[in-house]
Amino acid sequence: MKKTFTRLPWFYILFTFYPLLFLWAVNISQMDPAVVIRPFLFTLLGSALLYGLLYLIFRNGIKAGLIGSLILIAYFTYGHVYYAARAVPALKLLNHHAVLIPLYLLLIGLGVWGIFRIKKYDNLVLYLNAISLILVAVQLVELSYAYINTSLAASRPVKVQSGLTLPTDLKDMPDIYVIVLDTYMRSDALKQDLGYDNSPFINQLTKMGFYVASCGHPDYTFTYASISAMLNMRYIPGAYANDAWDDFSDNGFWSNLLKNSEVRAQLKSVGYKTVAFQEEYPLMQFDNSDVLIGKDHPSVNSAYLYPFEVMYQQSTAAIILNALDPSGKLEGAFQKVFSSSSKSASTVDLSGLTGPNKDFVATHIIATNFILDHITDVPAIAGPKFAYIHLFIPHAPFVYGPDGQIETDPGYYSDARGGATTEAYQLKGYVNQVQYIDKRIVPILQTVISKSKKPPIIILMGDHGLENANRLTDLLAYYLPDKGSAKLYPTISPVNTFRLIFDEYFGANYPLLPDITYIGDKLTKPDPFPGCAP
Repeated sequence: MKKTFTRLPWFYILFTFYPLLFLWAVNISQMDPAVVIRPFLFTLLGSALLYGLLYLIFRNGIKAGLIGSLILIAYFTYGHVYYAARAVPALKLLNHHAVLIPLYLLLIGLGVWGIFRIKKYDNLVLYLNAISLILVAVQLVELSYAYINTSLAASRPVKVQSGLTLPTDLKDMPDIYVIVLDTYMRSDALKQDLGYDNSPFINQLTKMGFYVASCGHPDYTFTYASISAMLNMRYIPGAYANDAWDDFSDNGFWSNLLKNSEVRAQLKSVGYKTVAFQEEYPLMQFDNSDVLIGKDHPSVNSAYLYPFEVMYQQSTAAIILNALDPSGKLEGAFQKVFSSSSKSASTVDLSGLTGPNKDFVATHIIATNFILDHITDVPAIAGPKFAYIHLFIPHAPFVYGPDGQIETDPGYYSDARGGATTEAYQLKGYVNQVQYIDKRIVPILQTVISKSKKPPIIILMGDHGLENANRLTDLLAYYLPDKGSAKLYPTISPVNTFRLIFDEYFGANYPLLPDITYIGDKLTKPDPFPGCAP
């Protein structure tokens, strides 16, 4: 055993998969495990071909493993260095392929020269095998812990604050819809900060019978906490300490709060079923719903790269291909092989998308369009139901024009996580998507109401605003039939939404909580727009 560990280059295999395991562990809460399949197969095939070629050249397994590992390390670190250099002014020179490629080739050359200078490899192989084994083991333990922790957290019951009065006739209970338009800010903030007046949209909602909170605001400034506070009807101790954007791997905290919330538990106890859609981000997906509507799990036959695959690609030297082929024509030719699956996935022409995030944008468009096209199918589902619908719009990527046309200018979505490349692109793209979703959501709401046997309860909301001061505002619109909106008030926040609904429609007795916006676990901030100061 000792001989094989000192004479065989196990480190080559371990170093090959470490970058994939690391990226998986870092982004575990934002992805379906199935999206790892294609990167795994690509990495396996590429590393095998590289090792085979080097072995044929040098006729020595150790040398092939050492030189191959050097090349793989260069390949898998290139993207990280390139984008890190962009963020650090002192390293900005390295944010140019014309500089970074020669530097990497020089380092690889020096590394190969050093490998040939070594006369005996036993100790080096032993150390590399041990180091690579430890690195991979740490990632496997972290992945296992995260999935086990999530599973245990999701199975823990949520502590219920008080019971509901069981209705005498469930047939008369209204369906309940929560429709989240991610990052939709409040009207006054939208007009003051971005110069766009959405009062025609607000007026349409009002005419339909919605109550729009003129001073509505989120309880937290990020999605998981904002939605968790509403669905559990309480503030979340330690929310910012468990901010999943800072620690992707620890998602058990939010999984339980979101998927086993008090609102769902209370509604289930009186006979409601939960209806949800497949999410772009699995942590936000109610995969334990009674009815989960979607396009199934990620497929290896998809014509487009999934967000994790794009991230994996951009962390490597593959970004050089994007620089050589900015229009994406070569990749587009390759994708024609999968044209049948592409056409079945979406009837929208996505061929004009360009830039490094075009695959991420394509999957986002397909997912968003699917949800928008099928919300009106929910009323036909039998029995009283609680429908949770989360749309990542007007949230980035800013891919929709005002009338729903697909924006092909990559400036709208080519930055990190599909963001805009400049502030100007961001503000224009955000307003474009506000205009589009305003036009699209109104007829959907009208159809849902008309198709429902009993007038439904509808909460149309943003989870927070876009940035800076306006991030502390959100859209909050309530359709509460039978005069249910009488107790609503302008400064309501999501934490009190179901406290009011349960008291009004279910005979519960939830006292209202103070409407607060937390910007930290113990830090709060008043409404930043004077017209809405309490």
